[in-house]
This record gives sequence, C-alpha cells and structure tokens, in this order.
Amino acid sequence: MKKNIGIYTNRIKDTDLAVTKRLVSLLMHEGYNVYLHKDISPISLECPSFDENDEKLFDVLLTVGGDGTILRIATYCARLDIAILGINLGTVGFLTEIELDSLNIIPRILSEKEYSTEKRSLLCVNCKEISGYALNEIVLSRDFSDRMIALSVSVDGKLADKYYCDGFIVSTPTGSTAYSLSAGGCVLSPDVKAMAILPINSHSLHSRPIIVSDEATVKITVLSSGKNCAVIADGQSIGTVDSGEELTVTTAKKQLTFIRLNHSNFYEKLLSKLNIWSVTPK
Repeated sequence: MKKNIGIYTNRIKDTDLAVTKRLVSLLMHEGYNVYLHKDISPISLECPSFDENDEKLFDVLLTVGGDGTILRIATYCARLDIAILGINLGTVGFLTEIELDSLNIIPRILSEKEYSTEKRSLLCVNCKEISGYALNEIVLSRDFSDRMIALSVSVDGKLADKYYCDGFIVSTPTGSTAYSLSAGGCVLSPDVKAMAILPINSHSLHSRPIIVSDEATVKITVLSSGKNCAVIADGQSIGTVDSGEELTVTTAKKQLTFIRLNHSNFYEKLLSKLNIWSVTPK
C-alpha cells in the first residue's frame, strides 16, 4: 500500500511551480496519494489540500525550496511526527537532502525505503503570553532604532553572565550553522545533545559562546532597554518583551524527523556548504 505524501513549496523559489508539478506527476505515476499545501493547491492538479491546522494526513512531507522553507513548516511536522525530505532550490541547503537533478529518484527512495532517519531537537520559548518553537534558534533582539540592551542570562538558576549587547541567541545544534555561526558561534554536530548560547555584538571582550546541556533551562532577563525587544523564533517575530521581563528557553519535548539518504555525511556537507556560502557573490 502506497504512502500518503505531502508537498510544501516555497512559491518564491519555485515561481511557476514547475518543480512541484513534476514532483506531483512522478509520485502519482507511482501510485502515491499526494496532498498539496493550501498555498499551492490551485495548480490544476487533482490533489487534496492541507494546512497547519489539520491533523496527520500523511507520513512524509516533501519541501520544495531551501532551509527557510523547512523552518516554516518544522513545528507542524514535529507536532504530528511527520518526516521531512527537503528538495533544495535555495542557496545553501544545510537541511535539505535532495538536489534538483536527483528529483527522479524520490519515488524509488520512498517506496524501497532506501534512506535513514535523523532526529533534530527544537527549542521552546515562553514569556507572559508569548510561546513558540524553533528548529534553529530563539533570538532576543533590540530595536535597532534605539540603544543597546542590558541582559542577565542564567542556566539552571545559576548566573552565566550579564551583557550589554544588540541581542542574544539560544541555538540548537541544527541552528549552529545559521545565525549563531554568523554571530561568532561554533558548529555543533547534529547528534550533540546541547544548546549554544551567545550574545550579539557584546560590549565586552570576555563574552564568548557557551555550550550547555539540552536539558538545561536558560533564562534571559531584560535589565534595561529603550523600547520593547523582539522575540524571534527561526526568523519570525512572535512577540516583544520589555525591561524587567524574562524569557525561558528549554528543549522541546517533540523532535523533528528528517529523511536522509544512506550515504548522507554531515561533515562532507558542512565542508561543501561552507565553501559555497563563504564565496563573495559576483
């Protein structure tokens, strides 16, 4: 019996939906039941639609885009334990697994189970009415039209440091190759059970990234700020906090499952992607 497959497409990356239509055709030819996200369902194909409010309709979700595409649908898939197989149309693609020239092999990979699965942790953030999840990172950021912010950061109730900075990042191992890396953080292997915490542009030479257990509770207290500070989960603003308020960040109970090809190698991908990423655009 064929699996049910969902497809979530970034319309900016696949503007004419040519890749999505080709993918639907390949899957339906092999007898798969295909669901399209509601944002792309009107493409004149006889496929039912889904959105993030639906319960589990399929076992595997194919994303068409880049890492950002995966980030936008990650919480939905983690909540319902739906595995993701990413098709890369982006620039870097740390999280995606399939390049465009390998599209034809997807039905065979899925039907013959020629893959392994990999679990990735998520973060959970809470403060007042604010709550959210992130695959990469939780960021507390100042309003850049205003002055810097003073923060106090504790780990399991113990003071880690106080900072005068532009903001603060709490990152998963997955997010260690994203904003955290750009801010001076280190790369963590995906199987490391840890979080990276680091300030953004701290006015202190002793301030350095700190690696803590993924079982830790990280609390960030805003000591002073000119205006409300933004709370950002994987690039999306989910609320604001003001002076005297506190964010709590922990590892979420749910994890996200990725489908990986059996020859997948994190360190080979890391070297390849960083070399591409570090080249100055012409």
